[in-house]
Amino acid sequence: SVSLISVAGMIGAHKGRVNREARTIEVDIRILGDLITRRSVARQMAAWLDDDDVQPISFTDEPNRTYYGLLDGGVDFDESMRVSGELTLVFVCPDPYAVGSFISTSIPSNTTITNNGTADAFPKFIIDITGAQAEILIMNDSTGKSLRIQRNFVIGDKVDVDCYAHSIKIN
Repeated sequence: SVSLISVAGMIGAHKGRVNREARTIEVDIRILGDLITRRSVARQMAAWLDDDDVQPISFTDEPNRTYYGLLDGGVDFDESMRVSGELTLVFVCPDPYAVGSFISTSIPSNTTITNNGTADAFPKFIIDITGAQAEILIMNDSTGKSLRIQRNFVIGDKVDVDCYAHSIKIN
C-alpha cells in the first residue's frame, strides 16, 4: 500500500511511504475417505496446524520457494469433515515474500555475489578462515553500505554473519 501526502494548493500528491502488507494464502483441501477416516485425518491436521510460530509453507508448483506463515482464524474441521471433506485453510505470512533455496558455496576473496531475486535479500554468510587476516569486509554495491569486522583472525576461526537477524558470531 502506498500512502500519499497531499499539499494544499498542489495538484496531485507526493508519494509517501510504501508498505508491504502481510500475504494471505488460501489453500483449498479435500480429505478423501469415509467419515471416520476424514475426521481422523482432520484431527491430525488440526494438531499439526495449531502453532503460534510461523512455519514453512511450500507448494509443488514452486518447489524452490518457501513462505513462512501460520494458520489465520479457526477452522471447523468437524463440520467440514462431516459434510464434504472440503475446506479452505487461510494462512497469513507476516513477510509477504517467498524465500528461495539456501545456497552454499565456497567463494574466493574479492568475489561479487548478485541477488537475482525480486526482493531485497538479507543473506547469511558463514565464513571459514583459512589464513591469518585482520579483517572481513562485506559491501553492498547497490546501497554503498558495508560491514567491516576487524580482528586478528586465525586459521580455523568461523564467522557467522546473519544480515536478517543483525548478528555476528565468531566461533
